[in-house]
Amino acid sequence: MSLHRDQARNRCVLTLALTQIETHFRTSLTVPMPLFSGEAVPPALAALAQALGLSAFERDALLLAVAPQLEARIGPLLAQAHGDPAKPWLSARLALALLAESSWDATTPVAPLRRWQLIELVGGTGPLDARWAVDEAVVHHIAGAPYPDPRIEAWMPLLNVPPASGDAQHDAAVDALGAAWEDSASLADTPVARIQGSDGEAIGHAIARRLAKDPDSRVRSRI
Repeated sequence: MSLHRDQARNRCVLTLALTQIETHFRTSLTVPMPLFSGEAVPPALAALAQALGLSAFERDALLLAVAPQLEARIGPLLAQAHGDPAKPWLSARLALALLAESSWDATTPVAPLRRWQLIELVGGTGPLDARWAVDEAVVHHIAGAPYPDPRIEAWMPLLNVPPASGDAQHDAAVDALGAAWEDSASLADTPVARIQGSDGEAIGHAIARRLAKDPDSRVRSRI
């Protein structure tokens, strides 16, 4: 499927999801909104949730946090839920109240939403009532327009890796990246790999095998 068709489908499903959110809040603001499922989940959001291990509640809470930026009519509804017209945004307390199957654990700093910095807490009102600010790159990703984050682009030089596993050029490229990871003196000097295409998983496994060959290699976990 082409990129344009993927983006068009994502826009269509996302628009339907935002409409469903608006309709529910206009008619049943005091009743927790059921979580989305199946093909009702916008594809870009579903892919993000799967990649970062978000629960269904975390996924829909992230969508709700983004919603006022994607649909202007939702902001006032969130302000109404807050009982304050100056708060047209989502907070942890509001997410727990507005969504079904809510989970307190999802609001902690070690849970995926905050651990991966998908959201940041803004305001000095405490973690439950602070505004959930969604990173701009995440907003665009959910909208179906992902792009390499310029904040880390300097650490992501293009490495052309041939697709055929076992090819000498392929193995040399894998070895070069593995060696760069082993030899880096600090996190700031460590190259970040952005692996794209259908062979991405195979390349990742190849690099992992290369690093595992040397039991004394300085492999560090970078989270």
